[in-house]
Amino acid sequence: MKLKYLILLTLFVFSIKCSDKVSKEKENFPKIEKFWVSIKEAMESKDIEFLVLNSTQKIQCGNCGIKLDSIEWFEAELFYKTYINKIIPPLKKDYNIAYDIGGITIDTTEKLHYVNYSMKVKEEYNLLYSIIEKGEYIKFQGMFSIP
Repeated sequence: MKLKYLILLTLFVFSIKCSDKVSKEKENFPKIEKFWVSIKEAMESKDIEFLVLNSTQKIQCGNCGIKLDSIEWFEAELFYKTYINKIIPPLKKDYNIAYDIGGITIDTTEKLHYVNYSMKVKEEYNLLYSIIEKGEYIKFQGMFSIP
């Protein structure tokens, strides 16, 4: 299962870097940008009620340090009450919003967006926050990192 997920993540990163089907400009996604700012502010203020209402039922937290090198899914309310500090975005304002027009979702009417923070501490890595859009429905899905 981990290998399958790692392969999907590798393909996604490759498609972001190489594909002309992927747009990386925040200006191209004003609705997603506005939604992301509200989610980020809610995380920073720890507004659990807002976060639960605007998240999928299960939250992904990949490589959050809860279990080493794992990608885990948690019930939204429990996750925010217990692990919110693991997912709060960096303070930096330099990030991109992208989605693959081909989409990697089960429901073909959904668009999967990623808010991408490029980080560098000891090594370079990316923090990816995922947002699902389906018509007017927009929900935060979780976060994972790619070394």
